[in-house]
Amino acid sequence: MPETEKYTEELLEALSILKRENEKLTQQIAQSEQLMLGLETLLSIEDDQNPFDSVFKSLRHVFSFDQAMVLVATHGGTLICTIADPSTLVGTEFQNGPFFKKIMAGKVSSVFSHAGLKEWIEAPNLTLSLEKPALYMPLKEQNSYGILVLLRDTGAELFNWQDIATAERYALLASHAFSISSSRRALYESRAKVMATEESNKAKNLFLANMSHELRTPLNAIIGFSDLVRLETMGPIGTPVYKEYITDIHTSGNHLLELVNNMLLVNKIDSDQHRANMKTVDLVQEIQAVMRILKIDEQRHQVTAEIIKPKRAITVWVDQLFLHQILLNLISNALKFSDPGTDVIISMHEETQRKRCTLVITDTGCGIPASTLNKLGEPFVQAETSYVRSYQGTGLGLAITFRLIRTMGAEIKVESTLGKGTSIYLHLPTELPAIFDTDNHDFI
Repeated sequence: MPETEKYTEELLEALSILKRENEKLTQQIAQSEQLMLGLETLLSIEDDQNPFDSVFKSLRHVFSFDQAMVLVATHGGTLICTIADPSTLVGTEFQNGPFFKKIMAGKVSSVFSHAGLKEWIEAPNLTLSLEKPALYMPLKEQNSYGILVLLRDTGAELFNWQDIATAERYALLASHAFSISSSRRALYESRAKVMATEESNKAKNLFLANMSHELRTPLNAIIGFSDLVRLETMGPIGTPVYKEYITDIHTSGNHLLELVNNMLLVNKIDSDQHRANMKTVDLVQEIQAVMRILKIDEQRHQVTAEIIKPKRAITVWVDQLFLHQILLNLISNALKFSDPGTDVIISMHEETQRKRCTLVITDTGCGIPASTLNKLGEPFVQAETSYVRSYQGTGLGLAITFRLIRTMGAEIKVESTLGKGTSIYLHLPTELPAIFDTDNHDFI
């Protein structure tokens, strides 16, 4: 063969190789551009759009397929089709067998038939033929796993090694879409739970509002009539023991009415219907006003409440009615749980730099167990220990107190030693907080 013909054949062969490489490179560039376009589309996707619509569109430019499914792994050991083209495949359930586990571990794979796969044999969807060629891509988002499946009709061309290599690149796009879908699903579930909670709270509020009327009406009658009998308004009671009984009825009726009113107040605060009306008040004057109310409690418990006044007046930024309720609950508890002959010390000091005043109420009573300290403020949790259960209480006083303190933007801290006493630190703002809405008298 002449040298020129030999060189010509070699050049033609080299040219043919270059053309094939160029076609391959051109195809890869086109696929890369399509992949970038798909990723850009996902970044700008609207909330009401399905992210896999963009993925399926991008994949159709690269692969030919007739059906597509997104299988999501569940905690029950199955995979469920959540997104599909066509949508009739949605809801198809597969067992999570060894083949699917291999895919979710990060292995892109293809099969020419599902006849030997247990996962497909046990699938209940009869529209899925076992003889369909398929391409599998793993999906992962934090702790969520899934599989993207592309299916061709029976007898169609198989997915080859080049398809697998391309699919490895497109698995990134599919995983981004899976991440968006998982985040949305979690958001929708969270919203559904919030809505269910709101509906439950509305039903609870309505129930309590109705029950308050139904309970308070007969209770007021019981209290009123028992008071008339107890005071012998219409004439003397013949049998002395009946007077004791009617006194017990009157006391129990008042106790039940207090319980109902406190339950309603807790519910009102929790449902944000009890707003704070903030203003500046003189703290010592407010404590003295409360102590005038508690004078009888001091005498009954034989405990003295001593107010250690500061050198100069301290004004605090509070809701005056809230503060009265808080002080009544905290100081009356301190008096109730102190031993006769002891003192309850009420002191205060201003923290200028922190723009707050700390009010301290200290008693030397029975103290509160460490196990109960963490539960203070919860409804029906009482501060007393098991050996002092003789003290009456609904267990709602501290629940109301803690809620009123939070509503005002104040803070409370409780320190206690069993058998030695309790100190309560109430931190009250001395200036208008920056986050306070002066128009609506509420915290933003």
